[in-house]
Amino acid sequence: MRLGIVTPLVNLNPRFDPPPWELAGGIDDIVAVAQAAERLGYDWVGCPEHVAIPTAVAATRGGRY
Repeated sequence: MRLGIVTPLVNLNPRFDPPPWELAGGIDDIVAVAQAAERLGYDWVGCPEHVAIPTAVAATRGGRY
């Protein structure tokens, strides 16, 4: 079985009340998460993204992912 993770920071869903460190995080933090996952033996790291988020759903689904 191959295991991976999806990084924090990339997906911010307002329904889950993200902590301040996740709201303020940037690319360097994502790199640190990926490097830690590699050291821990994970097989993959997912960084899902969307080019555009419809305004009508951003308040419900989040404006960053």
